[in-house]
Amino acid sequence: MIRFLAVALIGAIALLGTACGTYQPPYGYIYHNTRMNKDVSEATNIGSRSGASCVQSYMGMISFGDASIKAAAAAGGIQTVKAVDYSELSIFTFFYNRFCTIAHGD
Repeated sequence: MIRFLAVALIGAIALLGTACGTYQPPYGYIYHNTRMNKDVSEATNIGSRSGASCVQSYMGMISFGDASIKAAAAAGGIQTVKAVDYSELSIFTFFYNRFCTIAHGD
């Protein structure tokens, strides 16, 4: 009995520890539309230009696109990237997904 409780306690601590280490907004299973940035403060000068690059997926079976920072910078004509945002749109969890990288800079 004590062995079972010890294993259960260690398992619970491991699960809680992994949940605290992630950076992810709340997820909506019917509709999800978020934009986030975690590495740059709001006070930072992020530049006058921005560009986006995206990957799309349909029903979890077909996925295409280029969501790299390089592609986002090229789309915005950016030479120096100062900040990067990410946006995610999901409809019915797997029916349609779009993940975009948004580069900011000059």
